[in-house]
Amino acid sequence: MERTGPPYGDDDPSGERPPDQGPQSPGGPQSPSGPPPGPQSPGGPQSAPGPQSPQSAPGPPPGPQSPGAPQSPSAFPPAVQSPGGPPAAPQSPAGSSPYPAPPQSPGGVQLPGGYSGPTPPGGWQQPMGAVATADPHHGAKFPLGRAWGFSILSFGLWGFYWFFNTRKQIDQELGTGRDDALLHTFGLLVPILNFFILYWLWRDISLVRQRAGLSDFSAGGYLVGAIFIAPLFYSLVLNKLNEYWDRRAGGVAPVRPVTTGEKVIVGIGAALLVLYVLFIIIIIIIGAAASTSSSSF
Repeated sequence: MERTGPPYGDDDPSGERPPDQGPQSPGGPQSPSGPPPGPQSPGGPQSAPGPQSPQSAPGPPPGPQSPGAPQSPSAFPPAVQSPGGPPAAPQSPAGSSPYPAPPQSPGGVQLPGGYSGPTPPGGWQQPMGAVATADPHHGAKFPLGRAWGFSILSFGLWGFYWFFNTRKQIDQELGTGRDDALLHTFGLLVPILNFFILYWLWRDISLVRQRAGLSDFSAGGYLVGAIFIAPLFYSLVLNKLNEYWDRRAGGVAPVRPVTTGEKVIVGIGAALLVLYVLFIIIIIIIGAAASTSSSSF
């Protein structure tokens, strides 16, 4: 028969009371005496109950945010604001520079330090061997037949035209900065000096041929030969020069068109040729008339 009333009391024969126990959860197991267990991770192993660390004192609240301060990216925690101080600098993502990238100009060139600038004027990026010149026909050749024909029609004046253009182009090919083609052209009219001027031109033609991988020739030997057979050695030098223009063009160089200046030179020379012929005819007529009149007496 079960006892009714309080479980323990004066009527308990032992006279002892068990220690008080904590509140029991309905239907749950009884936990042993001691501190309560820590939080359990779902599905993981049960950790043994351990001593509880004391609660850390709460820190001071963050300082007031200044209006318009930059916000940190969402991937980074906001910077701690010091009370009354300036706003903290925004945090930049890892691996990126805090400074803006230098502006890149379309088609520009990269300068030292990562900055770019506009493309320099024409000529700065030309490949080795290219020559910047205002002559649109630079590198074009004079055919041998045209040289012969215009030299005869112009009474020899076309040779000065050819020399001026050739001296100017060879100076530009050498890249020495010389611009004395006109002075050398007038120097051809001075005896003795004209031999040196021809030698200098032919020597430079031989030099540019060597630079292009062609065989050189003896400028002094050609000059000696030109003293005795000028048309032959002038033709040989012109052929040597045209070979260089072909090599420079990577095939067959274009033929230089007949320019207005060339036509003027040929026209002036042709007029002088006509006057010279007329002068010769007049001299012959006067001589014949004088001879006839003297024989009549």
